[in-house]
Amino acid sequence: MNPMMMKKIQKMQRDMMKAQQEIEQSVFTGSAAGGMVTVEATGTKQINKININPSVVDPEDVEMLEDVILLALNDALRQVDEKTESTMGQFTKGMNIPGLF
Repeated sequence: MNPMMMKKIQKMQRDMMKAQQEIEQSVFTGSAAGGMVTVEATGTKQINKININPSVVDPEDVEMLEDVILLALNDALRQVDEKTESTMGQFTKGMNIPGLF
């Protein structure tokens, strides 16, 4: 491999690592029930915070609250996946590398 190509590959690797670190340090907020339940997740999919508006807490309908929390969690995690795919996908456009992002 020629030195110029090697430098391009090394730069791409550095750029990919930087982009991945930025995603991992980002915070994503998922919500459900019109914002009555929100969830904060990091780019590493660690849940940091859950906020529940007391008005959605109905002791007679715990299942509904569970469903709303799941919706907010899945919304936050979906955002992490979408950001990862859009950011990291720029490095693999045109490449056919199975299993990479």
